Amino acid sequence: MTSLSSTTTGLNNSSVGSVLALDALEFDASAVIATRYLNGVGLVLFLYDFCLTFEGEIRFVWPAKSSFARTAFLLNKYVVIIMLIATAYVMNDLTGPPLSDAICRGFFSFTPIIGLFSIALANVLVSLRVIDLWERATRIKLIMAAGILISFMMSTVFMAVALRRIIPFVFYNPDFRMCFPTTKPFELPFAWASSMFYEVLVLTCVCWNALDRPRSNNSQLTLSLHEDGLTFFAALTALRTFNLVLSIVAPPSLILVGSFFIWALTTLVLNRAILNILEASHRDRIRTRPRRSGKQTPSEADDDLEDFC
Repeated sequence: MTSLSSTTTGLNNSSVGSVLALDALEFDASAVIATRYLNGVGLVLFLYDFCLTFEGEIRFVWPAKSSFARTAFLLNKYVVIIMLIATAYVMNDLTGPPLSDAICRGFFSFTPIIGLFSIALANVLVSLRVIDLWERATRIKLIMAAGILISFMMSTVFMAVALRRIIPFVFYNPDFRMCFPTTKPFELPFAWASSMFYEVLVLTCVCWNALDRPRSNNSQLTLSLHEDGLTFFAALTALRTFNLVLSIVAPPSLILVGSFFIWALTTLVLNRAILNILEASHRDRIRTRPRRSGKQTPSEADDDLEDFC
């Protein structure tokens, strides 16, 4: 009787273990699907918007002379495209040879570094926009510079510590053919929260400007900067807040579910906002100084880009 009871208990424990293992497998499968599809959506939206805005880029950015704003815009845009495509390959390696753990760990080490510099470039471009809202006031330049420096240093320190903890626990899962972290460092939310410090600073400056309104002329550029400014920064803050929440509440298998999707959308929103500014500046020049031909000249493109930077 005792033997039968022990056997029954053993079978029950084995059944419970099998059920738990199956539940874990189903959860991991759901995490894989969510990560792949959401990141795929981000890539598709970015490429679709790239096609829609490419004409404006050729018209307003390419003819302009070399400058920091022009270089930062192009570098950030095309580096993000390359990284999103590379990520899509790593996340959807369904037919090629299996990846090694070393490749997965290299990917997890390299991608966040590129992401940090992309965020830094985006913050600089955002700062140029805010500075232009304030007619390039010196105090606003100092505030934006300090905000970028503090945010970047905090993000870099926390991300470096988080990567040091997570990299040894990144493995390639042959069942799902995807790289997975098996742990979540507690420093990761702090890395994302550091960029939120800068978002709050920018949003405060934009709202402050809406009350102060230093620009006296009712130009298309002024209207563009004010009309979509609050929407732009609110969307940017909402996307990064979503990423922050995921890094806090999501398990290790889900910490990547929104990272590349949000990276794609924040870059998309930023690129569109910049091109809208350049187009508004171009309309102002047409209204105040009629051109001899309908084609944008390099000197006029330089003037439009100078209005931004």
